[in-house]
Amino acid sequence: AYARANRLSSPLTEKSIEWIHRICRKDTDQSIRLLPKLFYECLNHKTDNTHNSFFVTLGQASLFGWIAYTIYDDFLDGEGDKTALPVANVALRETVNLLRQALPDNPEFHRHVSQILDQLEAANAWETTHCRTSPLLSLEEIGGKLPNYQDLSQLAERSLGHALGVLGVLYHADYTRKRPEIKQTETFFRHYIIARQLNDDAHDWQDDLKAGHLTAVTTQLLRQALVTLPIKNHPRSILKLLPKLEDLFWQEELLRICNLISYHLSRARTALKNNPAIHYPDPLLALLHPIEASITRARETHHTTGEFLDNYSPPSSI
Repeated sequence: AYARANRLSSPLTEKSIEWIHRICRKDTDQSIRLLPKLFYECLNHKTDNTHNSFFVTLGQASLFGWIAYTIYDDFLDGEGDKTALPVANVALRETVNLLRQALPDNPEFHRHVSQILDQLEAANAWETTHCRTSPLLSLEEIGGKLPNYQDLSQLAERSLGHALGVLGVLYHADYTRKRPEIKQTETFFRHYIIARQLNDDAHDWQDDLKAGHLTAVTTQLLRQALVTLPIKNHPRSILKLLPKLEDLFWQEELLRICNLISYHLSRARTALKNNPAIHYPDPLLALLHPIEASITRARETHHTTGEFLDNYSPPSSI
């Protein structure tokens, strides 16, 4: 990764190295860079021609993918740094190039990569079109325009690029798109990503609402407020309604969100259990443990706002 950055011209080189440092510092458990290798250790069937260079290439693709995703995500949230945009563009190109380099003769894998990246962009477009509002509007004004998250698949699709390196391992082992090993692996990551995103959104709901971000959590909270809170007591601004929304969140919504997260964690575990390729699931189960710990703490302390804020923190976002 550093060698690629050093081939660029200044100041792009320095900015790229800065972002490599930033993502690597967050990747404390190396679940970005080492995920393809860790997944390989889970498999029943290991190919004889798999060399460390293959995992290095996929790990680099994951790293560059996270750099691009993080920068673009900041822009989608209205917080982007324009000096980082060239870094994101280089990182995205490098991600695609590295995935091609890892499996140069597997067109089915490359079609799958393209589909996932298309879904990612479609999910981003849906979010920026339907999930932005002004906190200065009233509950009634926002309530008529709340997005429909349906089965929450949008949450998975905007981050499913995290699974590309893992899918590359399966394609390298001669599994094909229609095989249950591919389907169950993708299903695991979809439910894991949904659970992680809900967990993050439950922690950040006030900041999101102040910024006008209609996440799955803030959307459900506002929808419930429309039913629960007397209309005559509604102020003209969502910002002024925050104290009432906070009470509603702690009293009703928190446990509902915890149960929803638990459901998706259970679906992720089931996908692992039903995956014929998996012999040793512990490295993937480890991805779920921080989320499970978070919702356990949330359930234990939900009745006291202060205790919850002191004890509940989502797993480090990557």
